[in-house]
Amino acid sequence: MSVKLQNRNAKPSTPEPGTEASPNARIAARYDQAPYASHAYPQSQPARLAAIAQLYGLDAPAIETARVLEIGCASGGNIIPLAARYPEAHFTGVELSIVQAEQGAVRIARLGLGNAAIVRADVAAFAPGEKAFDYILCHGVYSWAPQAVRDAILRVIGECLSPEGVAFVSYNVLPGWRPKQVLRDALMSRVSGIADVGAQVAFTRAFLARLRDWKGGDTAYHRDLKEMAAHAEAIRDDYLAHEFLENDNEPQTFTQFAQEAARAELAFLGESEMWMQIAENFDLPTRDILRDLSGNLVLPMEQSIDILTGRTFRQTLLVHGARAEKIERILNPKRLEGLHILGPVAELAEPRPGHSWSFVGAGQRTLSTSGAPARRAFQALAAQGPSSLPFAAMVEAGALGEEERALTIDAIYKAVVAGVVNVVSAPVVAQAVAGDLPLAPGWVRSDVGAGEVHVANLRHESVTLEIVPRLLMPLLDGKHGRASLEAELLARAKAGDVKFHRGGAEVADDEGLAACAKEHVERTLAQLGAVALLG
Repeated sequence: MSVKLQNRNAKPSTPEPGTEASPNARIAARYDQAPYASHAYPQSQPARLAAIAQLYGLDAPAIETARVLEIGCASGGNIIPLAARYPEAHFTGVELSIVQAEQGAVRIARLGLGNAAIVRADVAAFAPGEKAFDYILCHGVYSWAPQAVRDAILRVIGECLSPEGVAFVSYNVLPGWRPKQVLRDALMSRVSGIADVGAQVAFTRAFLARLRDWKGGDTAYHRDLKEMAAHAEAIRDDYLAHEFLENDNEPQTFTQFAQEAARAELAFLGESEMWMQIAENFDLPTRDILRDLSGNLVLPMEQSIDILTGRTFRQTLLVHGARAEKIERILNPKRLEGLHILGPVAELAEPRPGHSWSFVGAGQRTLSTSGAPARRAFQALAAQGPSSLPFAAMVEAGALGEEERALTIDAIYKAVVAGVVNVVSAPVVAQAVAGDLPLAPGWVRSDVGAGEVHVANLRHESVTLEIVPRLLMPLLDGKHGRASLEAELLARAKAGDVKFHRGGAEVADDEGLAACAKEHVERTLAQLGAVALLG
């Protein structure tokens, strides 16, 4: 199979002998040495961005036919599953690292996607052609690039975003990130003379282990240093290399970011984690000080939230500056019309004090109610999971009469603004219970066949698969029933590809292996259904 990688104005990752490497060449070389894990990122899903825009009174393009650009797409883990899911939309990724760009190109070719491409280019030199992009995504790039690149990112967004488009930019923020800076400064002082990324990571692991075992020091500084070291020990090598050991990592305040966006004629719309914007989601003393510090003005309020919460990371949505005056900051439940509510939610066995029923949802945030209509609505959403439920259908499930309709709408609205549930502009359709001929998404089957362990589900979330789901995945094509799955798993067990145990002992007899295969097939199908991997 031949793979064509688009290459626009690309420069070699390694400089010619006798020349000094440019900042971009150094960045590309590091990502060539240590490619960054590239997964689906649900906070950047265009259907989510469109729904948030609608809640603020703005129209946004339909994801089904949208043009989407991702700046710094790595190997395309975020946009390639979207391209597979929405064949009438078009997806373009820009990536500086040739290794990562080639990995993405191979995957696009393997999946046979004619609506996706990865361009190897410096973002500053990227030219999109005549058509603008409806959604522009930039995750994990902005803070980790020199100022000139950050300026170029915002310039490209300003020039390439369609009139009703929405951009997503993530970045580290101050003052919350400042404690991590202590560890970064310590690590950079020790690895700056080490050229190889792998050697930097190995040295850092040893350094962190020494800090973990260090018994001395009990000041606030020492406690912060050891806490950050313990956190860093638990993260992946690629994340450690690119979060803490890059030459460029420039967290900034939200105020600074908003000013830089304004210079590119872009306006702040909101956050992908919308609930963090709303003062009412905080306790009463915090609400009071937020209003005192900000005067209820949008940008000062956002900066004040960062100060009081210690937030370290933002996922900001931008629109063209000309649309700023059209943003309706006072939220209205009527704007939920036409959207889809996405859980998961589950009813708690013990309701919160003072309420008859409580539901837990995203981020373990809860909604409590004593209204039967609200309970019925959220029970309907829970029963629909992992699929979404149209807002109108959720209202109808709760309201038995006109008087109850307003109560149901209010409860759904409160769950949305509190972050208990999410909203999307396009439905999520997944099967919680496997049918007679189970079917997994084609991109998942192909990715697993290519040796991938992390896959994107129908909710655009990254899921890590254990050995049995990976062994069965190629047969989940809508043509094989449970008997075929059990026979495949039994054969793989006899071949030694997987081992079954009962009571701490390995199962070796044919009858026991057959029983284990049957149990594992049912368990696996239930697990895949629960995580939106069955269509």
